[in-house]
Amino acid sequence: MTLSFQESRTPFALRGCIVALCFGIGLAVYAAITTLMNRAFPNPWNAYFPPFVSYANSTNHGHLGAEYWNVAQSVVRGDGYSSPFGMESGPTAWVPPATVLLLALIHRLDGYNEMVTIRVYVTLNAMVFGFVAWQISGYVLS
Repeated sequence: MTLSFQESRTPFALRGCIVALCFGIGLAVYAAITTLMNRAFPNPWNAYFPPFVSYANSTNHGHLGAEYWNVAQSVVRGDGYSSPFGMESGPTAWVPPATVLLLALIHRLDGYNEMVTIRVYVTLNAMVFGFVAWQISGYVLS
């Protein structure tokens, strides 16, 4: 059985809709968490993110998984893969390296701006969510 051009595009379009929906859900969840959490950071750029008020950050993503963030900061400082608890504690195997090294790379490339690191990391999480949705939809629709 041969498919016409329109019939062969339907699964692709459906997969695209599923990915867009999942990416949107990921960002919506981020926006909802941002709105619900109440934590202040002195940053005027927060006026461009929910709740759209200067100097107000309601994300609660500031710790970025506390131990992950602390080890990433140690890596960026040049102290090696160490100190997951916010104080000098020496080398660690407390957290796996992939997330830590990604956070350290983002933090180093953005000029040590914590808020940029948080936003880039959350956006990457939403993109991975969309990619996983793409892969699952391909499996389900085949």
